[in-house]
Amino acid sequence: MRFDDVKLITGSMDRSLKIWNWRTGELLRTLEGHTEGIVSLNFNDSVLASGSADSNIRIWNFHTGECFSLRGHRDWVNAVQLWSAPTPRSKAEGTVPPMFLFSASDDGTIRLWDLQTRECILVYRGHVGQVQSLKLVMMDHASVQKLSRCTTTLPRSLAHSDVSEAATDGSRTATASKTEAPAPSLSGARCNYTSGDAQDQVSNASAPALPERFYYHAASSSSLSSRQAPEEDETHSRAIPPMVALTQRRLSAAGLVPSLPPTATLDDIEDGMFQHDSPDGTPENPKHPHKSKRPVLVSGSLDNTLKLWDVRTGQCFRTLFGHVEGVWGVDVDTLRIVSASHDRTVKVWDRDTAQCQNTLVGHRAAVTCIGLDDDKIVSGSDDGDVRVWSFAPQPLCGQDACETSKAT
Repeated sequence: MRFDDVKLITGSMDRSLKIWNWRTGELLRTLEGHTEGIVSLNFNDSVLASGSADSNIRIWNFHTGECFSLRGHRDWVNAVQLWSAPTPRSKAEGTVPPMFLFSASDDGTIRLWDLQTRECILVYRGHVGQVQSLKLVMMDHASVQKLSRCTTTLPRSLAHSDVSEAATDGSRTATASKTEAPAPSLSGARCNYTSGDAQDQVSNASAPALPERFYYHAASSSSLSSRQAPEEDETHSRAIPPMVALTQRRLSAAGLVPSLPPTATLDDIEDGMFQHDSPDGTPENPKHPHKSKRPVLVSGSLDNTLKLWDVRTGQCFRTLFGHVEGVWGVDVDTLRIVSASHDRTVKVWDRDTAQCQNTLVGHRAAVTCIGLDDDKIVSGSDDGDVRVWSFAPQPLCGQDACETSKAT
C-alpha cells in the first residue's frame, strides 16, 4: 500500500492493484496483469511499479496506460523502489523520463533496471537469505569512505566476479545466492558489523519460528565455513567491469551520478573524486567535490543482516549484524537506519558509523513493517499491535517511550 496527497494504491493477493480516492473512498481504477499476488509497489507522478509472487515486475504508465513486464528474478519480488533525477519530464508524449528501478527478491538478489531500455543493468549479490526490503539514500562521500575503511573488504576481483552476469536483456536469471557459503565473522548477539558476504548468526530459541518458506539454513546455522580468495591482480582489479561501466554511463546520462573520463578506474568511482554537476551544468561544490552526495542502498534480509551497497559498483561495503532472526523491514533518514525483525525487536543504527544505538523491545511477535520520521518510529507486528516510539526526552509510557495501538 502506498499513498500521496491525491490517491491510495493497494496491491492484493487477488492479483490486482486498485487506485482509490482516499478522501472519498471511491475506487478509481483496477489494474490486472500479474498471475500471482501483489507483494510490493511504488509509484511517482509518471509510473507505478508492482512486484509479485509470480517473480515479475510490472511497470504501469499513468499517462498512456501502457504496461510492460521486467523478468529476471526467480522468486517473489518483495520490494521495488523507483529512482529518477529531479529534472523536467520528457517532452515526448507518452514516454517515460530517464528512470530506474531497484527490486529485491526472495532469490537473494537486488536488481537495478533501466526503465527506458527495459533491461537489468546490474545485480547486487551478497545476501544468503531472501531480501525483504530496501531503501535508497544519498550519503556524503566522506561517510561512505569512512564506513568502507572500517572493515576488511573482499578483493575487488572477487567482489565483482558476479557483476558481469547481470542480464542485459532483462530476462536472464540470477545465480542463487543460497549456494554461497558464509565466511567466518563476528559472533554473539552484539550490534556488530563486517563487510562483503561474511555471515555468522546466533539463533534465538525464544524467537517465533519462521514459516518454512522464509527459512534459510545458511542464515540460521551456527556452523562456519570459509573460502580461499585468489590473490588480487592489481592491474586487472583497477579496471572498471563492463557492467559497472554500463551502469555508470546510464546513471550519468540521467543526471544521477557524476560522469567519468575515459581514463577512470574503479578507484575513481569508489573514492568519489569526480564532482557532480547541477542541472544547469555548473559544479555543485567546486571547492569540495568530495562532499557531493553518493547513492547508497540499504537492504534487509532474512539472513538476519542489513547491508549497505554502493549503487554504482554493486559492491556491499558494510554489513550490519545484531538481529538474531530475519529482518523484515528497514527505513532510513539523514541520521538513522531502523530495522524491524522476526526476533520481535526494532533496532536503531547510526547511519554514519553503522553502530547500533538502541534496541526497542515490546512487541510479542515478529515485527514486520517499520516507518521512520524526524521524531518517532512506527512499527507493526504480527502480535496485532502498532507501536509508536518517540525520540522525545520524556517517555510516553514506561521505559519503552512508546504508544501502542491495538488492531481491531
